[in-house]
Amino acid sequence: MPQRDITPHPYRFARPAVVALAALLALPAALASGGRIPIHSVPLTITEPGSYYLSRDVVHSGGGEAITIAASHVTIDFAGHTLTKQNAGNYTVALDGDYTDITIRNGRIEGGNIGIRLRNTLGADFAVLVEDMEISGALNEGIYVQGHSLVGSSQAVIRDNLIHDTGNDGISLRFMWGGRVEGNVVQDPGQDAGDHGIYLHSCRGVTVTRNTVAYAGGDGIRVWYSWYVAVDWNHVTYNSGWGVNLFDGDRIVFSNNRAYGNGSGGFTIPVGEGHVNAGGNYPPPV
Repeated sequence: MPQRDITPHPYRFARPAVVALAALLALPAALASGGRIPIHSVPLTITEPGSYYLSRDVVHSGGGEAITIAASHVTIDFAGHTLTKQNAGNYTVALDGDYTDITIRNGRIEGGNIGIRLRNTLGADFAVLVEDMEISGALNEGIYVQGHSLVGSSQAVIRDNLIHDTGNDGISLRFMWGGRVEGNVVQDPGQDAGDHGIYLHSCRGVTVTRNTVAYAGGDGIRVWYSWYVAVDWNHVTYNSGWGVNLFDGDRIVFSNNRAYGNGSGGFTIPVGEGHVNAGGNYPPPV
């Protein structure tokens, strides 16, 4: 096995603001945090729009989800803290309903069934942003986002995250109409042939760019039955399957990727798939 040499991820956490004691005593807690709402413990169900933040590291050992999002226009800032889910039978952060405009950023998630699972199968409008998170030890996916269908506006931006040691895909997007998967580091996502670093299933108009993926049980990046997808400037190494596998789809722009040491080879484009631009990849695709 080659020595694992993964480029350090440009990970960053926001530092908590220093607030004068007099002002802190004079204002309500939420106002003292710029109108944000603190999360001191879990489990928690968010039912109102707003900006929430973790005030400390928290652990959830019971059943059910640690944080359930049941509202639109919600931001959760982990503020550099860690949310640990000790029961792998449930999701750590979950959304399942007709909600949109969701942001999760700036912290760590350990354990659980899926680290972050955002699923809107009811409404056409769905927008999510996940950034600057470290997710590890999930039984299944690290980040799983599923839209309603290939109609309306369903946008996902997954950027600058570190995802490692998951039991299934590192990042999985399904039925999304637009978005970006950018600047993520995915390492050791699953051990089986169906466990991929980044997996697009039935998506349209998604860009996968400047990610580093290594040691997946399946492919580093797999695109399945998707259209108008761009896969470029990714670095995929030592995955058991292909570095990049365009399993099915049409009108895919596929360029300037680098692949080394993958079990099945660097890149594969199935015969008969149309409108694939495969320029600048190394080694050349087969």
